[in-house]
Amino acid sequence: MAFRVTKRCSSLRYGVVCFEQQLFKLGFQTCLLGRFLSLCQRQFLLSTSVNMVDIVNSQTRSRMMANIPNKDTKPELAVRRHLHKIGYRFRLNCRVGSTKPDLVLPRWKTCIFVHGCYWHRHGGCKLASTPKTNIAFWQSKFDQNKARDKRNISELKSLGWSVGIIWECSVRNGAFVESRLKEMITSGEYWEV
Repeated sequence: MAFRVTKRCSSLRYGVVCFEQQLFKLGFQTCLLGRFLSLCQRQFLLSTSVNMVDIVNSQTRSRMMANIPNKDTKPELAVRRHLHKIGYRFRLNCRVGSTKPDLVLPRWKTCIFVHGCYWHRHGGCKLASTPKTNIAFWQSKFDQNKARDKRNISELKSLGWSVGIIWECSVRNGAFVESRLKEMITSGEYWEV
């Protein structure tokens, strides 16, 4: 059975009212009518795509993005608390060569990076999603971050330092606490948690 709206409808609500009147004339029960109409409304809302416009100008957006912290983040603070609790002392954001790791343990000649899964592209992680708009810009940004990470790790290895990476997702789910951090830090090799 095909239904059609007899009047030109300027809004969704008016269109639903027209549609409801036609269905009622055909003898649909009220409860079925309600379910059918909510289904039609959802279908209509899903089919109409609305482009979101940024509510601030580009200079304000740039300033807001610049205020996102790059040190003392929640995952980094959690890693610091845990390392301190198990007896490690470290330096914060000190330079080793031309790199600036998040944590430096000079006694064990180990550098630790606490990486966000989104910005540093943790492979296979659900937090490393890719934006749907302006894909070329974001892909080049992510590629630059990955290249810088590789460059930093290779420079630290060439200077004789061991490097460790603790990912944001392992901090969130607590996996880094259960890992054998003591063994990894003292091993003198590259490791990831």
